[in-house]
Amino acid sequence: MAGQEMIADVLWNAGYDWGTPATTPTSKDQCKKGGWRSFTDAAGVPFRNQGQCVAFTNHTA
Repeated sequence: MAGQEMIADVLWNAGYDWGTPATTPTSKDQCKKGGWRSFTDAAGVPFRNQGQCVAFTNHTA
């Protein structure tokens, strides 16, 4: 565990960009053309494919 903390500290101190947090899609169009790769479900789990992303928007809209 200490090694992981040290690596995290080094990356933090180096100004590593952790990226923007993933968000949930609000429309099925956002899932198209590979867009599904940029989103997660409400639990933060990435979608496995476009169909899963579209199904999520159908159930949350």
